[in-house]
Amino acid sequence: MRERRGDIPLLADAFLLELNRSTGYSSAGLTPDALEMLVGYEWPGNVRELHNALERAAVLCEGGLITGEHLSLRTTSIVAPQRPTNLSDVERRTIEQALHESNGNKAKAARRLGITRTQLYGRLRKYGLERA
Repeated sequence: MRERRGDIPLLADAFLLELNRSTGYSSAGLTPDALEMLVGYEWPGNVRELHNALERAAVLCEGGLITGEHLSLRTTSIVAPQRPTNLSDVERRTIEQALHESNGNKAKAARRLGITRTQLYGRLRKYGLERA
């Protein structure tokens, strides 16, 4: 997996769908920081290690978004990100993900993000996402 980091997001999505179907655990998805952790992790094991990490995180997140804190990955094994992180880009992607996972329902997305609808509308205007 260390040599095919581009496959990690696809594997993670597939594993989360499988976990949502086959167990009582469900997760709304991964936050951008969690995805960055998964891609940046050294993965000393194989894909079973990824599956186990996601299963554990799905239990811990209690049906919400899986964050980096839920993943319980050893931070000493994380490699530096491939590109610098721009806070505005992270915020925009997080808002887009919350809207997608809420099927466009802005009230649900705002609750998921922990902000008010008014704050969400301001950020939607800021990032040109009003139609979302």
